[in-house]
Amino acid sequence: MERNKNGQFISGHKDISNNIGRLYSAQQNERQSNSMMGKKATEETKIRMSLSAKRSGVGKWMKGRHLSEETKRKISLNSARFFLGKKLSEETCKKISISKKGSISWNKGKKCPQLMGKGRPHSFETRRKIGLAGKGRVVSVETRKKISDSQKKVIHTKERNKKISIAKKGRKYKPMSEERRRKLRENSKSPINKLIRKSQEYEVWRNSVFQRDNYTCQKYKNRGEVLHPHHILNFSKHPELRFSIDNGITLSASAHREFHKKYGTRNNTQKQIDGFLDKTQK
Repeated sequence: MERNKNGQFISGHKDISNNIGRLYSAQQNERQSNSMMGKKATEETKIRMSLSAKRSGVGKWMKGRHLSEETKRKISLNSARFFLGKKLSEETCKKISISKKGSISWNKGKKCPQLMGKGRPHSFETRRKIGLAGKGRVVSVETRKKISDSQKKVIHTKERNKKISIAKKGRKYKPMSEERRRKLRENSKSPINKLIRKSQEYEVWRNSVFQRDNYTCQKYKNRGEVLHPHHILNFSKHPELRFSIDNGITLSASAHREFHKKYGTRNNTQKQIDGFLDKTQK
């Protein structure tokens, strides 16, 4: 710092005064923030603060400006990196919960179907993207157990079932292909039954039933279609009759499906077959 003859500062004093001013303002801001810590501003105070900010032009420097994709990415990474690997303590969670008590949520009473996706079915492209995003993802045993436990707690009352039914009304489902049906049937069978159905004895029984019925569907009396050998008495319930030719009958694939759709796949009897064939002949 330099002085003139009268003892007045010529240079260097401005920098010191500026630094002192900055230090004083920083200390003042710290005192104000400490004094407001833990306190909630009233609505009137908030309005005053908002009006003073508008008058002073706070935030106007960003008006009309758009952040670049690179800047957005950096902000996102920094905010994510701050909480990376951090877990809030129970005390902190409790404090956050207490501080938010009594506050009204911004979307309370508002209907936001565009934001929440409520009532708006996903397009085929969106569903495809969701499917690809989850492809190859392995869910841990712990996560599966948690999902299972959470589903066990759900009580399906009559009212809940009715709501689900109403929500699903009008939806169009893609019909299941024959190949998909075949795979489901194969997976539903036990390993022992699979081995039996692929055995040589089963193949001989199958061909014998077809030859006896002259490769003709006993319901529609037509040939040239895909044929199924049907067990009159159930395959699983009557193991002693599995390879009995008298316990088999030739049906077309469509007739076989129709029979099981009407009578089910368990406890089938000779009476059901007689009624099924008599009805067709009429």
